[in-house]
Amino acid sequence: SSCTMKDELGCMVALKFRSVGYVLLAMGFFLVFYTAFTGKSNPKSKNCECLLSEDSTEKTQALANITKVRFLTGHDENWRDPGSLNAVGSHEVTTLDSSLESPLPIAFQKALQQYPVVAPNNVRIVLIASYYRSGSSFFGELLSSGPMTYFYYEPLQPFTVSGRIRPGRQSLAFAVLDELVRCRMYNVPLLTLWQENRPEYKHNRFLVDVCDNGPSCSSPGHISALCARAKTQVFKFTRLSIPQIVAWVNRNSDIAENIRVVYLVRDPRATYASRLNMSWCSKDEECGDPKALCTQMRQDLNAYERLKLERWWLSRIHMVRFEDVATDPIYQARRLFDRLGLDYGPSVVSFVKNHTVASEEDLKNPYSTRRNARHAISSSWTKKLSKESIDAVNTVCSDILHRLGYSHAGSDARR
Repeated sequence: SSCTMKDELGCMVALKFRSVGYVLLAMGFFLVFYTAFTGKSNPKSKNCECLLSEDSTEKTQALANITKVRFLTGHDENWRDPGSLNAVGSHEVTTLDSSLESPLPIAFQKALQQYPVVAPNNVRIVLIASYYRSGSSFFGELLSSGPMTYFYYEPLQPFTVSGRIRPGRQSLAFAVLDELVRCRMYNVPLLTLWQENRPEYKHNRFLVDVCDNGPSCSSPGHISALCARAKTQVFKFTRLSIPQIVAWVNRNSDIAENIRVVYLVRDPRATYASRLNMSWCSKDEECGDPKALCTQMRQDLNAYERLKLERWWLSRIHMVRFEDVATDPIYQARRLFDRLGLDYGPSVVSFVKNHTVASEEDLKNPYSTRRNARHAISSSWTKKLSKESIDAVNTVCSDILHRLGYSHAGSDARR
């Protein structure tokens, strides 16, 4: 309010104090943010473990923690410093992430201390493009069975349950992948929290072997640090088309040279028969429709064939039929690892032997990745589908069956 002549002196004094108050308040905010981004917080608050608390002190500590994680994991806004994590002390390793509510497993600590950060130009990135119920889980575990391989199992699952990424969501999905491929999980903490109580992370053996099925399995800071030590990254996608994957690769020109794409296909009749057992898919208008499946396959196959005509993509994208892998897994795995520049070592051989012989319990579990080769390529889908259904799929997928070398008469694939 304005000052009158009668109380002019008192009012002016009051306004002066109000101005000083604003200055002090501004200085207070400055100190809070300065503390957060320099990490020079009150020692008493360093053990705060509640990142989602409403308390302002804990929020300040959370911001400071992010800065600390970025320093200790060797990541900046562009990539990672290969040398920053080579000599991380045991105390620093256990406090990478203040959201961790229990001691970091010994195996995790040893991994962060013993494994050096891998230079960006030495990281091999493999992108698997496929469809729901086409053998992609087994295939993803196969390609990630080598040592020091970080496996992203369906990282875009939160975007859609049974469909593909819509154009309107593509930029958001790409932004998430931009962070994951650079091991910056601390920039997408909600994704790691979403995965905390889900089984998908268990497909990542490099992580599971050290996190002991505890909180560190979803600790953004610690899994970022572990990821930075991986020599290979494998992404499994059933929610991105080939054109979308190409668009993402083009968006990331700084790492494009390190990327290889594997297009995994399967007889659409076998895929459709498998989908009928999944309520989340069979009840979906798109996922449960064989015509929609073959429309997707047709678009991807067209894109793949165009890419194979381009010199840059010629050696960077490969197509694999699931039936071929199931028929001769050892030969096909060795051949594919060689084409992708991956190490075909004892752990890969062990995986192939253990996952191509299945028990009756494994065969009954639709999510198991253990299958007998004979079972994988058998005509079981002819028993699951009626003659009318088989004829319908043959009609809408006739060109796909021909282009991929599958016989119209049965499940035996032509060579």
